[in-house]
Amino acid sequence: MRKILFFSLLISLFLQGCDLTKYAAKRKEIFDSYLNHHKSELIQNWGPPTRRDDDGKGGEILIYERKVTTGAVFYGTYRENTQYPSAMFYSDKNGNIYFWRDNGY
Repeated sequence: MRKILFFSLLISLFLQGCDLTKYAAKRKEIFDSYLNHHKSELIQNWGPPTRRDDDGKGGEILIYERKVTTGAVFYGTYRENTQYPSAMFYSDKNGNIYFWRDNGY
């Protein structure tokens, strides 16, 4: 009985891992599709960025953030945890996207 339970759990974890891998690959595909395209295409599809920053080379970084709040009860006390996962797209001085970074977006 324990072996069946163990293998069921192992298979379930493996299948969840496959789903996460597919999700990451799809996200990479979407982000890559903006490389060598003008930032106006990104803004047209995603809307205005949450913030902008200087890339240090005459271009800018378009930063998209989400607010994610999770809560849990620890020893009878409810606590919230807020995080801000982001996606950053780097554009050159001509507005063309040359790099992206995903921080859990």
